[in-house]
Amino acid sequence: MIEVALELIKTGKSNPDHIDKAGCTALIWTCQPCLEEVTLEEVALELLKTGHSNHAQVDKKGYTALIWACRTGMKEVALKLIKMGQSFQ
Repeated sequence: MIEVALELIKTGKSNPDHIDKAGCTALIWTCQPCLEEVTLEEVALELLKTGHSNHAQVDKKGYTALIWACRTGMKEVALKLIKMGQSFQ
């Protein structure tokens, strides 16, 4: 499914700034832990490249993508979010 997500992002029609009922953007979902032993860090990095993710969005648990990235060990995503300076409220 990673390949599918990456291809969708490449189309420019993935709508990365959409916020669902749980208060999550695609970036937040990709930073959360998966049921399998799979990380979606590559997908998260591609979403960041679009420039359309709402990095400061808070989900219903009160977590941003930065918090989730730190909790799941996505170091590269966390550092990129910090550098972008948009991950804080």
